[in-house]
Amino acid sequence: MIASLRLLWREPLLRMLCGTIVLQGVMGASIFPFQSLMAIRRFGFSDQAFALILTALLVSSVSLSILIGIRTDQHPERRRMALAASAAMAAGAGLVLLLRTPWAFVAAHVLLLPLAGTMMGQVFATARLALAPHPQRLREGPWRRSARSSPCPSSRCCRSGVRRSLPGCR
Repeated sequence: MIASLRLLWREPLLRMLCGTIVLQGVMGASIFPFQSLMAIRRFGFSDQAFALILTALLVSSVSLSILIGIRTDQHPERRRMALAASAAMAAGAGLVLLLRTPWAFVAAHVLLLPLAGTMMGQVFATARLALAPHPQRLREGPWRRSARSSPCPSSRCCRSGVRRSLPGCR
């Protein structure tokens, strides 16, 4: 685990990706716990209307994540997409903060924040690409190594490193 942490510290791109995840978590932790309070008390939505907004947010988020994931896998424009997702996150928060209208809240939660949520997939895809040239023992982490290197009573199933469904293999 220490070697993996050293790798994170040495690689500027991995440090930036870790920082991105932390900042996205901070943004989410500062907004999402208060979503329902803002929607119902500040903007006057009913419980049913807020549930509909959250449903639209989830559908929009999943759809955008799939579409943008396919697009960036075919045409690796991850930097541009990450910038667009960051801008969408800032624009969504700013829109609600500056306009303070129910329509701004809906637009932010159905269009902008779901686009911002696509950043997570881009971060993990970029991290995977950044880790590709490094040894497998550093890429996997201790939890994968311990599962792979657990003792097996039959040497036949572990010879190639791939477990087969032989009697006695785990």
